[in-house]
Amino acid sequence: MIHFLRKSYKREKRKFILVFLLIFVVFISLLLFRRELYLFVITTIEFLGYPGIFVISFLMDLIIQPFGSGSLVFISAALGKNVFIAPLMAGLGSVAGGFGGYLIGKKIGAERFERVCGKKNFKKTEKLFDKYGVWAVLAAGLLPVPYNAVCWAAGIYGMKKRVFIASALATRIPRFLFLSLIGFIF
Repeated sequence: MIHFLRKSYKREKRKFILVFLLIFVVFISLLLFRRELYLFVITTIEFLGYPGIFVISFLMDLIIQPFGSGSLVFISAALGKNVFIAPLMAGLGSVAGGFGGYLIGKKIGAERFERVCGKKNFKKTEKLFDKYGVWAVLAAGLLPVPYNAVCWAAGIYGMKKRVFIASALATRIPRFLFLSLIGFIF
């Protein structure tokens, strides 16, 4: 039985390391090819319009990567998109992408995450998330912090789905509206 548990633990750890490496490679690739990514975003917004804004925002907040989706509304405003519709589409896409990250976190689960990061670190983080979880999602939704990572954590630590979605909706659309207006003015 102990041999089986060790084997299972090693397999889970190997999977986690592979996923981490994949995220790291995507992160570095996006940094190295940021100019091409920027051109892709502009082309997609020009070609697909508002649905393109939704899709890009969804992808940017689903995958843990170095660029925040807030820059998307600046680009949209610069391209002459409506300063109310573009942030609405970006906000809805962001909430949908964040919810996808939440589901990924749910799939990873607390047990797997604890096995990989260690019981002590896990318990400390779990305690913080239990106490400040809603505030973490609200802060990540409004401030320039890694929103997608907080979404994954919300799923891992079992935040209620309704609370997560309400927190995301309450912050992402107003944030993008604010950024869009700033982009439009300047």
